[in-house]
Amino acid sequence: IEGEAIAFLGAKGVGKSTFAWALVRAGARLLTDDTLRVQLGATPLAHPGVHELRLRFDAATQLPPSPREARPAGDRLVVDALEADRLQTDAVPLAALYLLSPVSDRRGEAAARVSVLPSVPSALSLVRHAKIAPLLTGSDTVALLDRVVMLARRIPVRLLEVPRDFSRLDDAVADVLAWHEDRVEARSV
Repeated sequence: IEGEAIAFLGAKGVGKSTFAWALVRAGARLLTDDTLRVQLGATPLAHPGVHELRLRFDAATQLPPSPREARPAGDRLVVDALEADRLQTDAVPLAALYLLSPVSDRRGEAAARVSVLPSVPSALSLVRHAKIAPLLTGSDTVALLDRVVMLARRIPVRLLEVPRDFSRLDDAVADVLAWHEDRVEARSV
């Protein structure tokens, strides 16, 4: 969004790909789905990966891609033929990590509610969702913990609560886009 990356963490089936697809449909660029490579530095960089999204059919029905953008694959619809202007192909600064948490709809409230996680829960969330973590042993485990602690110190990890309701998805996406557009405007002032 506006030259910065945001990433979603969460358990299988909470809607990470659906939310990412909704953001792309609203003008964001897809960096990757499923796994994100982050290069640590003073400003961590998010690198592009596989440019495809695997949507459940209920999400694909509510947020349909064009026929040339997607193909069925098992119990999913794979969106893997996006136009170049909808893809992020260069590394960009990582602005925030969101722990996606579906909640019961709260009519009358903002569609998305966000709160910054403290340091320890942030680091634990990153470890829990690191794909490589189960494969590591010994000093590699310590190195991973060191890296996620450094990342959590440099990048805000936020709890993003969104209603599990397709009718509120566009509003939740607008909330997230507004937060990041405000962030970009604040930096340029």
